[in-house]
Amino acid sequence: MKQLTFADAKKDFERGLIAAAWLERQPLSDDWVLFFRSQLRTDATMVFVATREREVRLFKSLDAALNILRQIGFKADRLDVK
Repeated sequence: MKQLTFADAKKDFERGLIAAAWLERQPLSDDWVLFFRSQLRTDATMVFVATREREVRLFKSLDAALNILRQIGFKADRLDVK
């Protein structure tokens, strides 16, 4: 799975290369992980990673994850819950 840092995600978003983003809760924890789907290949999933460590970035709250999405350029108009 391809990894995206904040700078990569922002650049790809501005170029129109990201089709969608979503958050998934980690099993057995309250942490959230941010994923992206490629505009070019709908089967290509990318995961958001911390810039320094290059490890999957875990968000303690939905608010923190949504703030990153807004900084990248996304507009959060709706939250679907299953």
